[in-house]
Amino acid sequence: MAGEKVEGIYYEEAVGGGGLQERVRYWARDSGEGQVVVEYLKADGTTTGMAAERVSREEFGRRFVKEEAPKKKAEPPKSPKEQLRDRCVQEGKVHLERKEFHLAESEFKNALKLDEGHVEANYGLGETYVGQGKTEEARRIFARLSDNDRLYTKENKYIFNKLGILLRRQGLYPLALKNYERAIRIDHTDPVLFYNLARVLYHLEQKEKAIRFLKNALALNPGFQEASEFLAFMEKGK
Repeated sequence: MAGEKVEGIYYEEAVGGGGLQERVRYWARDSGEGQVVVEYLKADGTTTGMAAERVSREEFGRRFVKEEAPKKKAEPPKSPKEQLRDRCVQEGKVHLERKEFHLAESEFKNALKLDEGHVEANYGLGETYVGQGKTEEARRIFARLSDNDRLYTKENKYIFNKLGILLRRQGLYPLALKNYERAIRIDHTDPVLFYNLARVLYHLEQKEKAIRFLKNALALNPGFQEASEFLAFMEKGK
């Protein structure tokens, strides 16, 4: 294990009830100075951020074994139409990053002609409208995304997190609130979603609810510094 970076899920063989051997799984990571932090796992296999113990790399190597990631099932090949749609989306993202808003708008619209419900293409088009100052057009697209329950899946979670941030920055707090409430329904184990929802509630002057969601975020990740600082700020102002 010398020189190998420690980060990921590892297990230790332990004696369980009835004297049977069982595997106990943890998240482990290098903490520097030859030490490894072993943290408890949540049910979904991500770390809680709560340390179970801190051991030397030598002891860690004797006790723990890295868990191999399961092989992903091969995805069916995309159709030519889907490939073209994805190319348009990627080109749109490149133009958007360069602030070439008119070119980005054209690419995202081409993608939507091929798949009108594509989440990334709709979100990208909304961003181009924001960049061009077309506030009402952007609001219509974001409202359409926020109103469509079928789009709220774990696969799209990161997009809806970005959408919520953008809506909040645009002052569209009711839409941002709806967005985060629906995102949390599909993944209630992500502390970042609770934190971002609390920020929206703060702007809506719903401080008690904001505090409650910040506490939810910290229950999921006690080491979440931004949530801890925001909670301290909120409780100080009560």
